[in-house]
Amino acid sequence: MKTIKKTIVRGRRIAALSICAGCLLSGTTAMAAISYSYENDGKTYVLTVDSGTNWLQEEHQTVLNKNEVTNLVKRGAGTLGVNGTARQFTGDVRIEEGNVRLRGTNPLGTSGRIYVPAAKSVIFDLATVGKDIVTESAGDTKSIYAWEGDSSMNGKLLIGNSDVNLRAYAGAKLTFTGGAVDLDTGGWPYFMPSGGASFTFATKPFEGSKQFYFNPQVSSGYPMDSAGFAGYFVFAASGNMMSTLGWDTGGADGNFRMNNVKVSTTADLAFDKLMKVYMGHDSVLDLCGTEQRFGQFDVRVPSGNPSIVTNSLATPATLHMGMMYGTGSATPNIRFGGNLSVVFENNIWETKVNYPMTAKGDLIIKGNGNGGANSAILNFMSDGSWANATNVVVEGVGKIKIAHPNALGRKANVSLASNSSLEIESGVTVNVRTLTVGGVQKPRGDYTFGSGTLHVSHPHGFELRVR
Repeated sequence: MKTIKKTIVRGRRIAALSICAGCLLSGTTAMAAISYSYENDGKTYVLTVDSGTNWLQEEHQTVLNKNEVTNLVKRGAGTLGVNGTARQFTGDVRIEEGNVRLRGTNPLGTSGRIYVPAAKSVIFDLATVGKDIVTESAGDTKSIYAWEGDSSMNGKLLIGNSDVNLRAYAGAKLTFTGGAVDLDTGGWPYFMPSGGASFTFATKPFEGSKQFYFNPQVSSGYPMDSAGFAGYFVFAASGNMMSTLGWDTGGADGNFRMNNVKVSTTADLAFDKLMKVYMGHDSVLDLCGTEQRFGQFDVRVPSGNPSIVTNSLATPATLHMGMMYGTGSATPNIRFGGNLSVVFENNIWETKVNYPMTAKGDLIIKGNGNGGANSAILNFMSDGSWANATNVVVEGVGKIKIAHPNALGRKANVSLASNSSLEIESGVTVNVRTLTVGGVQKPRGDYTFGSGTLHVSHPHGFELRVR
């Protein structure tokens, strides 16, 4: 190994070397002890910042390029600053000690990557307006890497003419505090986690017009964590905008769908519109005690386990949604659970349920259509159930269809609006606690709906019998 070393003590240069000019660094805080060296035949640049924050200057790029240096290793407890407005670094930056602070436009140039070990961090202080900070030319994919530690992007991430890979590995945490936006040009964001890495949108939302791509790296040989997730996504700010959450390219597993990830919403109305959600396999959508609105759930589970929509907190959560559907004529293989109320609205079509749901909140069907074939229909097929629903409410011209006796729980309170309907198949008896029709609660007893029977058990009111 070839090592050439240069030391700067308390801001004073000593023993200048031709390939390590003393002007490579400029300390923003006085009296900082700095040393740097070349290793591995001059291809790896090792820089140690003992204290303070020190910014690389323009000459740094020239020296590294001249010596074909492709890797920078950061050591020491201080902070290394890379100001992309002045000059970029085009190689890989591996942080072994201390922190790295990035700012300006393109601090990593065209191909630079950041690797962060456990318990370390990199701070991205990037441009907020007027400049694409990740790419400048179409057709050139850029990457931002977080290897194992915690990283934060304080400026707004602007995605311009090229695709951007946002990669996080081995439990790394990448937090966007300045928000992110795609500029509706040629670039697309690809969020690529593995090993239980996480992406969090805190304080300011993701403002986009394109699909939000989930691209876990499981298929590339990277591991999942002990819980079975390649990555975690947390939407902690309201008003996130994207055309869809996930995307379907039509592949066997639906590439870029919500596969092997956990998505959590910790702010009410985390999304600003009724967008479509592409659910895949082995994933969780956790509402964490919040109220959310989605348009439709497109569910594709050709392999693996079904995904789950749930609420992990004791605080009740509410999900407003349109219909959900599977691929082709298949029923959507998805599970709803937890302390979660589900409201089907903005929907004039039929939603099929052929799997057991364990959600413990209310189940509400709001009929917004014109009745008949265009009613909002929730169809419980042969294996479909929502047995833990406390209140089952059908409003407007909505309809519930039931094909077997265990579709609803015995403790369910069923409420039907004047124009809504309940249709039970012939020979089927469904047991519930109470029945209210048009605002009037009915006495206990048997009631015919369609060709089947609804048995009401709660002893409310009276029965008149003539002998």
